[in-house]
Amino acid sequence: MELRTFAKYRTWYLAVAGAGLGFDCGGAGAGAPGRSAWTGAAGRPYPLPARRERRDRLRPKAGGELQAGRFAPLPSTGATFGFQPGAYWFHVALENRDPAQPHWLLVQNYPLSDRLDLYLRHADGRITHQAGGDHLPFGARSVRYRHPNFMLDLPPGEHVDLLLRVQSQSSMQVPLTLYSPTAFIALSRDAQFGIGIYYGILLALFFYNLVLWLALRDPSYFWYLFHLSAFGLVLLTLNGLGFEYLWPDSPRLADLSVPLSICLSQVGMQQFARVFLRLRGLWPAGDRISLGVIAYFVVPALPPCGCPTASSLRWPRPRCS
Repeated sequence: MELRTFAKYRTWYLAVAGAGLGFDCGGAGAGAPGRSAWTGAAGRPYPLPARRERRDRLRPKAGGELQAGRFAPLPSTGATFGFQPGAYWFHVALENRDPAQPHWLLVQNYPLSDRLDLYLRHADGRITHQAGGDHLPFGARSVRYRHPNFMLDLPPGEHVDLLLRVQSQSSMQVPLTLYSPTAFIALSRDAQFGIGIYYGILLALFFYNLVLWLALRDPSYFWYLFHLSAFGLVLLTLNGLGFEYLWPDSPRLADLSVPLSICLSQVGMQQFARVFLRLRGLWPAGDRISLGVIAYFVVPALPPCGCPTASSLRWPRPRCS
């Protein structure tokens, strides 16, 4: 099996965080190259030794790439690389030391990656593959959760090589965490509670201003509502809730929602400022500047050839034919 990248090819090791149960990443003991043993602790990241692969392909069935010194360590800033062409590969060797817990959940704590391909290579040479990312329907995920995730079957005492390929037109951010099911349930419960409080405040603010607009018919309240709605949509798309609840069967809309919602939010903010401050009469030059800013954000939202244009703001770059 050969995996070909679309552009520049890089590989890095993965930093894993344990979920309260013991793991041995590699388990080969002292002196084994590229392996280290550790015991997981809830929420604590564990960077692993790594090497960089400089070729433009990787064969998961062949183990030479993992021992030939071609992987490089993660940088001190972690698994965040900005906007990058091509694909990144991540590898970690695992050994499950908890016989009572064969099932683990690997979560990428960044919801906007386009395509993830995970390969588990077992000691007997068997390879299992899972795919994720927002280029696939939301239902393809192992667990209904706003971040991409993969359920791993790790037989106790068996060495397993985990290989993850990530490609995305958005920012290349790959913070990966390994959880036991119990730890993941506790984490997601607390996170959803905090998110619910935040969006509840936004909804209260929206309905309060909606009542004011209906009562007063002041256009500044309309544009404030417009901005508030678009800003809420920005947050929904950036934290993965939009893909989970609003368009779970539309990967294309998941791609377009980020630039479109940002553009709409900026347009609403500028229009609110123009109307509320009465720039047309009090400061015509400022009004023209505001109109120019609106035009700057409207152009990326226009749909030539069926998709939004890329802009200097580094929207995900569409494929126009």
